[in-house]
Amino acid sequence: MKLLYTLILLLLSCSTEPEDCAGVEGGSAYLDDCGVCDSDATNDCNQGENLIRINGFYCGIDDANKTILLPITSLNPVDMVAVVEYPDTYFTELKINSISISNGELFDFDGFSVGDTFNVELGIWNGKYDYSLIFTTLSTAIFFTNESIVDEPKIPSKLYINDLVSNSTYNMYAGIEIRGGTSQTYPKVSYDIELWEDNSGSDSRKESLLGLRNDADWILDAMYIDLSLSRNLFGMKIWENIGNAIHLVDEPDAKISQSGDFIELFINNEYLGIYSINEQIDKKQLALKKNGGLLYKSEEWTDETKFSGINQAPDETLEWAGYELKYPDELDPINWLALTNLIDLIAYSDDEEFTLEISEHLDVDNAIDYYIFINLIQAEDNWGKNMYSFRYDEGYPISFAPWDLDLTLGNKNSEWTINSPDDLILTNSLFNRLFQLNVDNYRNKLKYKWNEILGNINLNDLYQYLESSNRLDLINSNAIVRNNQKWDMNVNLEGELEFLKTWLDSRIIFFDNYIEQNY
Repeated sequence: MKLLYTLILLLLSCSTEPEDCAGVEGGSAYLDDCGVCDSDATNDCNQGENLIRINGFYCGIDDANKTILLPITSLNPVDMVAVVEYPDTYFTELKINSISISNGELFDFDGFSVGDTFNVELGIWNGKYDYSLIFTTLSTAIFFTNESIVDEPKIPSKLYINDLVSNSTYNMYAGIEIRGGTSQTYPKVSYDIELWEDNSGSDSRKESLLGLRNDADWILDAMYIDLSLSRNLFGMKIWENIGNAIHLVDEPDAKISQSGDFIELFINNEYLGIYSINEQIDKKQLALKKNGGLLYKSEEWTDETKFSGINQAPDETLEWAGYELKYPDELDPINWLALTNLIDLIAYSDDEEFTLEISEHLDVDNAIDYYIFINLIQAEDNWGKNMYSFRYDEGYPISFAPWDLDLTLGNKNSEWTINSPDDLILTNSLFNRLFQLNVDNYRNKLKYKWNEILGNINLNDLYQYLESSNRLDLINSNAIVRNNQKWDMNVNLEGELEFLKTWLDSRIIFFDNYIEQNY
């Protein structure tokens, strides 16, 4: 009798639809077993195990709009006869355009195009649900979590990636957290993710996603205030053509920039739009030495990040005066010494001392590159804040690399830049002293480097990068329409990309005249 009573309670619990399962609204085809999301963070949320696969790719679902998104490798496939896979222990029925499909059975999509829609009827334990199957030529990432995603720590998740660059899929664990400062207040937020071997996160897992570097740490950039969805990666491409650092002679495989590619993102059966999955700028990217390398990231506007003064000496901390010590991860004040010595020299030394010693502390040629770069693209948020300062090894000077280039190239879509003139010249205490004292013929060196850039940089190649297939996919696969609908926007991506080219053309003319008149 006791056993019978227990079975009745179990059946009743499985017939109750949850109210707090993330992503569920009015019923869902992707609930956990018995329709309950496991609240125990040490266990898996099994939603992902109920994903449908078509043609080998995982389908992302948006419960709010009752759509299923399937990646395809061509905008206009002639034909696609695809295997449809799903857990038949969970789904009682699956129909596409009213045709019943058994698990593992083929379905002929018969000359469809990316703009076509197929009706999908899904039967599960708690009813039947109608969805629209639509297509994208972008890679997709699908997360399932048991907890709310916060700004630290990374919470466990199950991650499924459809990688159209390598034509492969990933089924793995990952830690995910919200990233950024001010950007955390935007409706669409960015994320930091770390790939894991298992749900505990005790061991990381490296993968080369979308043809990018082989690594465990990745960024999902929301690009919310950049209506072109392009400024960060386009700016990094420009920096890649301009920037150099003293240690690259010794480390030819090092990168002082980042690369990325576009995806469409789902979290807990909610479509979140277009994101850019980006490499990190870190010890590995920069190829810093294990025992002598240093990496600082400036995250706030302070006297120290603007090189104009030191208000308090650092102690045993990883954060100081608007900077974060990214490497090494050690609470030792000596790790701040290279940076504080540079700031002290810039802010407090007399002219003779500055002139004699600056090249010991600073990679001046790299600083020239950086000054040209931030002024070429008018990087208003990157001349003190949003800079990486790094040392390759003991005995090497500090070099710079940019970060977070969304407020560049004439972006007026923020409260900080809305009234910015297009003839703004960006500088700080460092660049001012180098110019005023003309250290080691600084002015002529800068003018020579600028003329060299004008002679060597190929704008057509840069503009072709803007119009490359992945950006066209944002338009042709209707991803920009989905992103606009999700975030209540009205972005004309073709117009935004044309604006970037026109703006940069004009800025080059302006900056060339400025250099000619002042250097």
